[in-house]
Amino acid sequence: MILQALHALYNRKKDDLPPQGFESKEIPFLIVIDKNGQFIALQDTRTKDGKKLFSKKFTVPKEKEGRSGKNAWKMANILWDHYGYVLGWPKSENDSDIQMAKKQHQSFKTAIALISNTYPNNIEIQAVKNFLAKETFDDVFASQEWQECRKIKGCNLSFILEGSTRLVCENEDIQSWCSDASTNEEDADESNDLQDKEGICLVTGERAVIARLNPRTPILGARSNAKIVAFQTNMGFDSYGKEQSYNAPVSKKASFAYSTALSYLLAKESKQKLLAGDATTVFWAEKEHQLENVFADFFGEPAKDDQTQDIKSLIAALRAPQIGARPELDPQTKFYVLGLAPNAARIAVRFWYEGTVQQILDHIE
Repeated sequence: MILQALHALYNRKKDDLPPQGFESKEIPFLIVIDKNGQFIALQDTRTKDGKKLFSKKFTVPKEKEGRSGKNAWKMANILWDHYGYVLGWPKSENDSDIQMAKKQHQSFKTAIALISNTYPNNIEIQAVKNFLAKETFDDVFASQEWQECRKIKGCNLSFILEGSTRLVCENEDIQSWCSDASTNEEDADESNDLQDKEGICLVTGERAVIARLNPRTPILGARSNAKIVAFQTNMGFDSYGKEQSYNAPVSKKASFAYSTALSYLLAKESKQKLLAGDATTVFWAEKEHQLENVFADFFGEPAKDDQTQDIKSLIAALRAPQIGARPELDPQTKFYVLGLAPNAARIAVRFWYEGTVQQILDHIE
């Protein structure tokens, strides 16, 4: 039921969430180029809140899963990545790091070349290809903004065409490319006999291509590759000759949807989560409801803008039927609370509550 509820949340919020094959990512700096690929400027996306700088989030192609180990340099992200891949800038002056950055950059260029060959008439993609064709990026490194960029460890960069309001990686051709790739590709190091298996998805009940690996959704205290659904290889949990997630089949589209919804709830700026010790609790309703905005305030200090009055108004609105008034909000709306905790490379489910808004408020006064 947990995955079904998260899947339904994605469908409710999909206009505000990344499409198939994409994710929301902080990109501190953008490389501004013209249609010929000439460097124009390095744009700082960060804004100041108090004493801290916060990078703007963009919708970018989903980060490569499993990018670790000695061959990680081969797995470049599409049209965005850290400065090693995008510009060949090493993380230190050590010779090994310099050589690694060169390999990362070549991998990035190879990925862009493949896409540019597929879409030869796409001006934005061709502009990025032309930019990357240069031998050096001295014009970028000479900009004042670069001095700020290089201070950020593993700073992510992406591209935008001069005068455009969207990143190059957000155009329609890239969306089509990434959607197809996320549906049809498995990890590059896996054999072909594990690819494109169809089955009945346990989330949607539909026949579809099943995900062999479920996406990562790390929480506070967990590893960066932690997942809520995972099967360890050759550990005695396989049955009927099935391996890994084929034991509990979830389609690739459904796994993307539920993991994207969970990532939305877990986001740094999310108002639909609570932190207590090593536990992270997220909550949501089956349809848009005011309780989603104030539920966290029942368990902690009031927000800076003090939502105490909002809470009282909400309770009064939901109590309306008891005094014969017409309810402004549906008290029978389903409400979900999911408690998670880190557990090695996985995420443990501490608790799962499913009830109605009315049942929630019956215990809060």
